[in-house]
Amino acid sequence: MTQSEGRADERAKPLRPAAQPARRGAVAAGLIAAAIAALALFDARGLPLGTAQHPGPAAAPDVLAALLFMLGIIVAIEGWLRPRTDGGE
Repeated sequence: MTQSEGRADERAKPLRPAAQPARRGAVAAGLIAAAIAALALFDARGLPLGTAQHPGPAAAPDVLAALLFMLGIIVAIEGWLRPRTDGGE
């Protein structure tokens, strides 16, 4: 192997040898989204929900917060279960 080939191999290596930071970031982002959604649900508890035919002022925030909560949990679980990689080595 020549010196230039060795440099090319060094440049081809990923900047991040392990996917740990991305994995922790996904878990943290999911949990933060779920916490924000839980806070929104808690904050809207005093508003009347209404009925399916006549939704009250809490209907939209409750639905959106529930969707955000579920999405946050899915992102956190996906980040937690993502296989650990070492950059293809």
